[in-house]
Amino acid sequence: MSACSGERREGDVQPDAVERAKTVKAGGDGVSQAEDDSSDGARTVSLETELYIFSYSYPGEVGARQGLRMVLDRQLEQGRTTLIQQARKAKADSDKNGYPFRPHTSETEWRIAARPAGWLSLEAEEFTYYGGAHPNTGYKSLVWSDGAKKAFQPVELFTSSKALNMAIRTRFCDLLDEQREEKRGEPIDRESDALFEDCIDPVAEAVIVPLSSNGKAFDRLRLDVPPYAAGPYVEGSYQIELPVTKALLAAVKPDYREAFAIHAPKKDAGSKAED
Repeated sequence: MSACSGERREGDVQPDAVERAKTVKAGGDGVSQAEDDSSDGARTVSLETELYIFSYSYPGEVGARQGLRMVLDRQLEQGRTTLIQQARKAKADSDKNGYPFRPHTSETEWRIAARPAGWLSLEAEEFTYYGGAHPNTGYKSLVWSDGAKKAFQPVELFTSSKALNMAIRTRFCDLLDEQREEKRGEPIDRESDALFEDCIDPVAEAVIVPLSSNGKAFDRLRLDVPPYAAGPYVEGSYQIELPVTKALLAAVKPDYREAFAIHAPKKDAGSKAED
């Protein structure tokens, strides 16, 4: 077993990696590797045993903000605890019923998606495997306000989920169908009763990531659609980018409206501005 641990910082949720590894090893999981590396605010945690593989990381810009760091450190601990409990339960069940056990996996990597003045937009891709036919990919997002020193789910920046849905649904569904038709090689029929033909609720079933073209304000939204939400597993994920329009800006809560701006793409002669 190897362990690498940076200096513990105010707000950290758990003791260092060596102590955590000792605790896990005492549980009989057969630790082969444990690491908790902190450098310049960034953090990378990894733990590998006979039952599970866990990793979680975020960049230095996150660690430099104590409140945001504490939010993600709590998610880290919750995710690790859940994985360990699930893997141990699955191993006990496989031993009892005589079928092969496959180690469980949870890997999460946080990245900066945009950094307009006073804000950070964070995105995370999650790789998980719980012993089934195949692994899966999921997404998370957060928005941090330096002024409020608070983390938000992106939808919290809008007056309501319904208002946001109304502002983006039509364009979202059109772009989603274009991508699905390209993958499937045939038209989409939203009136069909067939599975994965209708559109989805972009607010409820996609992960929203605010983006910035100029580093000054959020002027685009990317919606990450995981496997199974809009198509079968083989189609993988979908990513839909939408500009901030007048209708979308109107759906932003007044307190946060200054953080957004109508997207102004470079226009060719004769082109029209977006509504």
